Amino acid sequence: AELYQSAQNSRRIWRMESVFHNKKAEGFIEEAEKKLNSWSLFTSKALKREEAAELYQSAANQYKTGGNWKKAGDTYLKAGDLYKKGSGHEAANCYVDAGKMLKKVSADEALKAFNLAIEIYTDSNRHSGAARLCKEVGEIFEKDGKYAQSAKAFKQASHFYTASDQPTNAMHQLVKVADLLVQASPPVYEEAIEHFEKVSRYSLDNRMLRYSVKGYLFKAGLCSMALAIAKDDYKTLQDTIEKYVDMDPDFESSAECKFLQTAAPIVEEGNDKDFQAAVKALNKKKKLDDWQVNILLSIKRNLKQQVQTDEIDIT
Repeated sequence: AELYQSAQNSRRIWRMESVFHNKKAEGFIEEAEKKLNSWSLFTSKALKREEAAELYQSAANQYKTGGNWKKAGDTYLKAGDLYKKGSGHEAANCYVDAGKMLKKVSADEALKAFNLAIEIYTDSNRHSGAARLCKEVGEIFEKDGKYAQSAKAFKQASHFYTASDQPTNAMHQLVKVADLLVQASPPVYEEAIEHFEKVSRYSLDNRMLRYSVKGYLFKAGLCSMALAIAKDDYKTLQDTIEKYVDMDPDFESSAECKFLQTAAPIVEEGNDKDFQAAVKALNKKKKLDDWQVNILLSIKRNLKQQVQTDEIDIT
């Protein structure tokens, strides 16, 4: 009973605080509107807009404190629109704040706010900031299962990181793009392979990143395997595996490469049981992650001579 009463009291206090902050916000908005509608021989329109924008920003902060995310977001947008006519920097900050608030209630509205900020960042040569926001946009799409749109946003992030001379960050985004393209419906294996190969070549020339190459080539190999089934072109698959061995001599001795070399003829035959056995053997040597399991399941499902099932036993 005491716990229940305590919870009730906490909720009552929170509601009172929310009402308090909402009223303060409404007061700031009223002042902002008066400021915009006022007339003075000694006050310029630019100054009135700036002062009104500051008041809308204060109102948005109050809505935010009171947990009113929608009103906070909408009010940050109003502040941003006013700032945009004078200060792009302040406008972008408001649009970012709007996106963060609106993300809690509406992905579509959050995306519109973030895109307004991205436009300002790119126009003012702030590509690093644009890249970070593109990542946030990509995460919103990914959370909603819109993998193709998510991939497009992360690819834009990669482009902006390249423009801001951050090649390693650009490559990290391309890996994300490739992962998402494989999850898209339908999967875009060719482009995913291109990205994995590009990141592999870049990483081979970087002593700190060489350790990741094996994983990228393995992912590219799995995509090539799925593509070989789709196109009924197993000669290209064999050539691709050989190309990866030539690209990185260390790859040949890895469990991942040995799996690709073992599984390639099995896939061509359409031998379901042998493929399952090869996957099990690999999983004993290297714990497979969800992305790898999903593409392996897709490969298994599309084997030419198998009875289709919707699961793969890796234990």
